Amino acid sequence: MTDPKAHQSLAIICPVFNEQEMVPVFVAAVQPVLDALNATDVSPTLVFVDDGSSDNTSDEVGKLAAHKDHIRLIELSRNFGKEAALSAGIDYA
Repeated sequence: MTDPKAHQSLAIICPVFNEQEMVPVFVAAVQPVLDALNATDVSPTLVFVDDGSSDNTSDEVGKLAAHKDHIRLIELSRNFGKEAALSAGIDYA
């Protein structure tokens, strides 16, 4: 029988709207926590949901995702609001 706690995953849903400057700051701030989780049997994923940003938020997340396997990006076609963005992230996770 396998241990039910082994190889658990954790998705952190991050709705973003015009946050190009804060995305790298946020990732740098939470990275130590993600690294600590990786040292256990938990595999964390950051799921950014761009809620129709008009700046370069998606580009910033995309740059980070290109170098970090645990970062994902969902781009909504327009601004639907944080509730819809959270729902999209949860559906993805």
